[in-house]
Amino acid sequence: NKPKLVQLSGKIESELKGKGLRDIRFGIVGFNGQGVHYRPHYHTGGNDLLFQPSDVRSAVDNLSFKRRSFVDVIPEPKDPMEAMDMIATSFPFRSASEKIAVLIANSGECKGDKVGYYDLQNNLLNAGITFHLLTVNPISFEEGSQPNAVGFDARDVFAGREKAELSSMRSALSGPHDSCTALAQETAGTVFTLEHPQIDQVLNVLSKKIGEKVQPSRCQICECQLACSWLNTPRTFCYPCEVPRPVSLGKGGSSFFNIPYIPLKAPKKWTAEALF
Repeated sequence: NKPKLVQLSGKIESELKGKGLRDIRFGIVGFNGQGVHYRPHYHTGGNDLLFQPSDVRSAVDNLSFKRRSFVDVIPEPKDPMEAMDMIATSFPFRSASEKIAVLIANSGECKGDKVGYYDLQNNLLNAGITFHLLTVNPISFEEGSQPNAVGFDARDVFAGREKAELSSMRSALSGPHDSCTALAQETAGTVFTLEHPQIDQVLNVLSKKIGEKVQPSRCQICECQLACSWLNTPRTFCYPCEVPRPVSLGKGGSSFFNIPYIPLKAPKKWTAEALF
């Protein structure tokens, strides 16, 4: 929904300005489209990959959400983890900027077939990216339901109404649960559902949580790296002086949701150098 995407960017901009951040820029990475738009790719606004908030509407208007017909050759949906890995390793963030990524995963399952879970975890943490997820999967609990639940992080469940309190329900969460939901929480981000009747409540709470999670790094190391070795294209890559550890999930309890998703692949030794 293009108007809602523009609306979300405006809410995020307002929250970040309220936290004292200035010169805010946006970027768009698409995937799972038709033809050349199937693989993860960049979109521009005002002829820039990182564009002003005023250019968000024109950038979104150029996105194609055409429904495929039954005669189209429909490949298997791309794993959203591939798009996130491209953002973590190749997106031209500005030097010493606060990096926020919001993944809208409305197609494709986060399986980690081509991008390993721990590799992506490394790349996100080393780049200092806070990862937030909007998923089409509903929020579920071990027993009963909470129709007011719109999202959660590693510690709390968020309510659509400000006066509702659902923090005590965190240990009873049972879904959604996949690689992307775990990675979002481990990078100090959040998970929100699009399967909620009041989508405006979802966007309001998401934008507020994005603002609350912002913690600009006081110390960053910036290096000139080759973005594309075959083209000898340089870019400045910045990472925190102290790479953050993954956030531990859950507050205890027996729910499988309190255990991070672990694929059958041995983790790499994670250091600041693992990305390079």
